[in-house]
Amino acid sequence: MKKFTLTLLLIFGTVSALFAQQSVREDIFAFLKREGYVPTFDEDRDILFKVQGINYYAIIKEVADMDYAYVEVSANFTADVPYDKLLAISNDQNRDKFVCKCSAERDGEDNCFKVAMEFITNNRTNTEYQMAHALRLLPGRIEKFKEELD
Repeated sequence: MKKFTLTLLLIFGTVSALFAQQSVREDIFAFLKREGYVPTFDEDRDILFKVQGINYYAIIKEVADMDYAYVEVSANFTADVPYDKLLAISNDQNRDKFVCKCSAERDGEDNCFKVAMEFITNNRTNTEYQMAHALRLLPGRIEKFKEELD
């Protein structure tokens, strides 16, 4: 009987985490549509949308054994700038910043940077609040990063 109960609990936990992830994905998609954006899904079921002509991604990941989802809202760029300069700009931009983060990375021969905001959520109210916050903060952080490239 204990094994049966444990099995049911494990199944219920997995199913509820899957529903939480799906619900967050649906909440973000619906929020973006209500705000006037045109969200779409990419091949990984990440949400793609544009803000001021810039592609943004909302990536939703399940957190194992928890009833919430991890969300990253980000914009990625390729830059014709040395990697060390991108890394220095990222470090400078991150100083005393706690919500939006910049990172530099290499993609083969390309030097890239990413500006992102991450959050966890398990309900529509929090999801919409955090998405509104991301849409308010990220464009300004991207603009500041690009100014440093010149």
